[in-house]
Amino acid sequence: MSIRIYDSQNDLIHFPYIYERGERITIASKRLPQRGFGPHVIRTRETIVINENMAQAMEEYGASLLPGTGMEKSFVMVPLIAGEQVRGMINLINMEREHAFSDSDVRLLQTLANSMSVALENARLFDETQRLLKETEQRAAELAVINRIQESITRT
Repeated sequence: MSIRIYDSQNDLIHFPYIYERGERITIASKRLPQRGFGPHVIRTRETIVINENMAQAMEEYGASLLPGTGMEKSFVMVPLIAGEQVRGMINLINMEREHAFSDSDVRLLQTLANSMSVALENARLFDETQRLLKETEQRAAELAVINRIQESITRT
């Protein structure tokens, strides 16, 4: 399972959460490749489900394995969409068997992705609001200093 966050301003993919075979994998952020499953999901905003012939699908999409990972037998990747933008994607893998994901599994993951998208967007908006509040407080403090200086100049 992985959660990938897409930074559209810098064209980067961040990997805050990747688990394979019960082990946490750490991967540094990287530029969005031209081809692969992730770029396809970001461009099309569509879910990818691969339940067989993974090597063939990887070739068709131009995908490559992430460092430290192995070849899956089944794979599903769902976009995390907030407003009109793809903010990332969530994917599930099965290393043991093909046809591991049913239509109901995919629908459930899409529902979870929708909820995650809302939560991620709310967190982003909260961070932006906090940043703007700090900037406003800084400007207010600067204006207070300027006002005190003007008052002392006019008194003399």
